[in-house]
Amino acid sequence: MKLLLNGEWAMTYTREAPGWTKIPGPEAFTATLPVPGIWDDFPERFAEFEVARNAGFAEIEFPIDGSPCPDGSLPFLEGTVWLQRNVEVAGKFEFLRIGGVRLEVWAWLDGRFLGHHLGHSTGVEFSLPSTSPAPGEPRDLIVAVSNLRRDRTGCDIRGFAGRSGGITRSVEWISFDGAEVRDLYFYAEENLAIVQGEALLAGDLAESEMRWEIRDPETGMLLLQGREGPCTEHMRWTLPCGPLPLWSGEAPNLLEVHAWVCGPQGETGDRHVQRIGLRRLTTQGTRLLLNGCPVILRGATEHAYFPETTVPPTDPAVCRMMVAKFKELGFNWLRFHTWVPPEEYLAAADEAGLMIQVEPPVGAGRGEWEAILRTVRRHPSVVIICAGNEELLDEQKISELEGFVALTKTLAPDLLFNPQEALRGVEYCWRPADFGTPVERKPFLHNPARLERLREFSDLFGHYSWGQLSYESVRGDWRKIDQNLAIYEKPCLAHEIGIHGSFLDFSLAPRHLTTRAGDRIYRPAWRELERAGFQSRAAELHRLSCAWMRILRKHCVETARRCERLAGYDLLGAIDHHWHRHGYPCGIMNEFFEIKPGETAADVLRYNGPTVLLLDLGLRRSLRAGTLFSAVAAVSHFDGTTGPDVRFSWKLEDAAGRVLAEEQYPSKPLAPGRVHTLGTIRAALPEATMPQKLIVRTGLHFGVKEVENSWDLWVFPNAPLPESPDVQIQDHLNDATLHFLESGGRVLLLGTGGLPSRPITFQISVAGRTTGNLALPVHEHPAWGGFPHEGFCDWPFFPLLEGGYAVDFSECREFFRPILEVVSSFKHLIPQAAVFEWRVGQGRLLVCGLQLPSGDPGADWLRAALLRYLSGPEHGVLPTVHPDHLLQLKKLADIPPKLPVTDMGFDVLGQVPPE
Repeated sequence: MKLLLNGEWAMTYTREAPGWTKIPGPEAFTATLPVPGIWDDFPERFAEFEVARNAGFAEIEFPIDGSPCPDGSLPFLEGTVWLQRNVEVAGKFEFLRIGGVRLEVWAWLDGRFLGHHLGHSTGVEFSLPSTSPAPGEPRDLIVAVSNLRRDRTGCDIRGFAGRSGGITRSVEWISFDGAEVRDLYFYAEENLAIVQGEALLAGDLAESEMRWEIRDPETGMLLLQGREGPCTEHMRWTLPCGPLPLWSGEAPNLLEVHAWVCGPQGETGDRHVQRIGLRRLTTQGTRLLLNGCPVILRGATEHAYFPETTVPPTDPAVCRMMVAKFKELGFNWLRFHTWVPPEEYLAAADEAGLMIQVEPPVGAGRGEWEAILRTVRRHPSVVIICAGNEELLDEQKISELEGFVALTKTLAPDLLFNPQEALRGVEYCWRPADFGTPVERKPFLHNPARLERLREFSDLFGHYSWGQLSYESVRGDWRKIDQNLAIYEKPCLAHEIGIHGSFLDFSLAPRHLTTRAGDRIYRPAWRELERAGFQSRAAELHRLSCAWMRILRKHCVETARRCERLAGYDLLGAIDHHWHRHGYPCGIMNEFFEIKPGETAADVLRYNGPTVLLLDLGLRRSLRAGTLFSAVAAVSHFDGTTGPDVRFSWKLEDAAGRVLAEEQYPSKPLAPGRVHTLGTIRAALPEATMPQKLIVRTGLHFGVKEVENSWDLWVFPNAPLPESPDVQIQDHLNDATLHFLESGGRVLLLGTGGLPSRPITFQISVAGRTTGNLALPVHEHPAWGGFPHEGFCDWPFFPLLEGGYAVDFSECREFFRPILEVVSSFKHLIPQAAVFEWRVGQGRLLVCGLQLPSGDPGADWLRAALLRYLSGPEHGVLPTVHPDHLLQLKKLADIPPKLPVTDMGFDVLGQVPPE
């Protein structure tokens, strides 16, 4: 029988861990505490104790000008909580099961030590002494939970959750007199013909056999049954796979196994009931196959951010909601960054057909690794186990991993082994010494000896991609990535692609007020907005930031999908997770799983679905009117369809939906699991007198299925430069230029002219950092002369922003009236403008820090538009700047701003602190 021990327990508290403290006597237990429960949710229960608090707690204060920003924190209680309860159950064989703790637990029964379990990733089961008390005699159970360990870290014990202590799941007392099945594990062999079964048994096994049935959980229909014997503590047997349906993302077939022990007197103990799923993820060269069918892992990084609960939720409905949202956006895989999800999360993924990679906390040892393996192997959703994130893969670490691999292949042979997320010390380094020796420079800088050792025992790699799909995703070249991937000879999963940041959505702040973390991110960020005078523009800046982020994410994922040798990716940005670096708004969705403005689930599926149409446009989307447009179309095809009836279509439309050109033709049958070239789109671009946006729409029809994708292009007519004796083009400010302005001249200053400035780029700020920029508002102004925009910098601005500069108005805020504004991080708001106009004396100074490369159709148009504007009347009342003030600003520019470097490929805060 099972006795649930949830509810109120007697409680006391000590600052020290049990290793240095004796068991408290009965008189010490003067308070009570609910089990399960997190201590910090019941502060009133600790009022009588002088408790210790998180010494690392600090309130968030902005501005912050540096990197890395610290993680968020809370003043959580630290120490050991002792829990006591009397139990009146007795049996010949007894176990105490504790579903989960943060971070370690000790247990005593009637003063006798039962054992110790270190680790918050799994539950623990203690075998109780085989001494029976007198009938009705209560037994004294004491459990001690401590959160004082410092030798491990991971996403679910960092930030606001931190090491908040408590028992996180149910506590059960299991008692029986005969024999019982304690655990089951079934897995399909690679050929999918045979299933291996394993069972752990306990109790009196003499002269007994184990019987089992596999049923459909929905209908109860019996699918397979058998009996195995004689019983031992660890049973192994084989059964045919044929009668049993397989588990996959499209058909997450779960089966229900009933197992029990029969002795000479018949059935003994309770029946063990467990849900399983049969599937096999295998490798074939650089590809992955699920149940023999090619699959690309379209993943998201799960950073354990749960604003309502702070710690990982155990409500099945909440877990099902999260999994459904991921699936709705096309994700078929989640990478749990240095943490293991709770049982309810795993069960929800099992039910929905969402694959999972788990990673132990940083610092976990062999015992914790084994406990994780035994826990996750029961779940068909868990297909990959990874040894960590961005740790240094030196010779010592690789030797340690060899031991982990051997344990994995023994305990969970159907899991693929990933040695590390991002192979630091093999394919990239944070410090030159990371590489060790030897080092080769072709096809890129790497340590070939370490790579060869990893290749011998790893199934696949979490691959860094040299930042070309993350930190510098706008310039990622799929041809170069594919070429470099050849040396790995294993499937590679692109690590944390699309590390794009966005502005905060301040409308969400009230929803955090009732949570344990509160609005700790939003309050100081709002004060920073007020300091900069931007508070009335909060919603606008969030919307424009999301627009910029959206186009870069689509480009990034499509670059990854074009790489033939990539077997998948985890997108760092399914939701925002604000515990990290004092705010990490990187998601398609906000922290409440709501899609950010300007995008829909259908939009995301166009680039994140199983089959995705691609167009090799490169980076320049500005085209000359009247010329020929040409681009190669391809498809990344992974939805399993191979039928002969395949048709590809495309059309070129203007913004009003008028079709300018179109074509449809049959395609050869598409083998799944490949990137196929579909042909070249060629169309004559229309003549035009003004710039206009066009849309290329593509469709692929196969059988009853259809996918589509689209891209925007911009067409610019020739733009002859106007001539005006009153207008000069300069690239610097000197005495002659100032005299010309004072006397009524007009100057187009290309560059910043020596004014205080900061570099700009089309790459949005890396999430969580204070460097870079989060929005590029384009203000309505006649200076644009019809240059197309929707209030933000879309692809026509790419060649203009790269290598450009924005003037820093920190020392001249009174003159801040941007035409093209550059909005920095909400953690440190700096007034910046890349295009603006001042009155100087009787003249006008129009500053353009953008690059205007000759021959780029958009740049040619903008140069002419700026000159035309300067030749006409001014717009509104311009800020008036005295020449002497300009000279003072030029002197300030001689002291360059301190620009912190964005840290890449190594999370300093994610390491175990030295002793």
